[in-house]
Amino acid sequence: MILEIRDGAFSYGEADIFQNIHLSLNRGDFLCLLGPNGCGKTTLLKCLGSMLQLKQGSILLNGQSLESIPPKQRAADIGYVPQEEGVAFPFSVHQMVSIGRSPYVGYFSAPTENDYEIVEASLKRVGIYHLKDKVFNKMSGGEKQLTLIARALAQQPKVMLMDEPTSHLDYGNQNRIMQLARELTKEGMAVLMSTHTPDAVFTYATKAALMYHGSLIAKGLPQDALTQDNLSLAYSMPMKIFKLTDENGNVQTFCRADNFNQGGK
Repeated sequence: MILEIRDGAFSYGEADIFQNIHLSLNRGDFLCLLGPNGCGKTTLLKCLGSMLQLKQGSILLNGQSLESIPPKQRAADIGYVPQEEGVAFPFSVHQMVSIGRSPYVGYFSAPTENDYEIVEASLKRVGIYHLKDKVFNKMSGGEKQLTLIARALAQQPKVMLMDEPTSHLDYGNQNRIMQLARELTKEGMAVLMSTHTPDAVFTYATKAALMYHGSLIAKGLPQDALTQDNLSLAYSMPMKIFKLTDENGNVQTFCRADNFNQGGK
């Protein structure tokens, strides 16, 4: 087990955000976290990435308390992709992705040739090498998101936390990022991604967890956790799951709002 949260709870003042969270990641896991807006997904990811501290419970990285691990080591082991990030300075894409090498560069040292090779490899893997000289703040939301993913890749972490990384992307790039996440897990990384697209979870993820009102109401294999009843409860509307078999016998699972039960067309 590489990352684990035990009996986790967090609150802002008197407002409880989540409670009684038990979740674990092993190497090779691609776990997708779903749930309605405001249920606590982003806050949970920030706690797992040590940007916020739990009110109760513990987080373990390789069996060691996250709080006891030096910040540079945490930064090397855990990559984090936020939904968005504002930057005050006119950094280029290449400079933004180079920040991912910070855990490996001494305080009074400059990045090495190897660091720059890793940065360029990350840009190419995400498909934005041609944008390396573009100013980050002048790019589209989708291009910025791909840059943040490349930055996290440049960290070469053991765990990747991704907060709705496909939300600003077109359909093609959404699937490329899901494929990339699955490839990373096959290479031994653990990936925890929040998302609003059950279809992609059924296709790519190895595990799923469903969050509702600050609690996990289901977790396990996608087909076990994301049932019609669980999804209907989480999203407060009837949901329907159906399967299609293509000409090669491959079965794909889809989820849709059951609008027909509400007079939809």
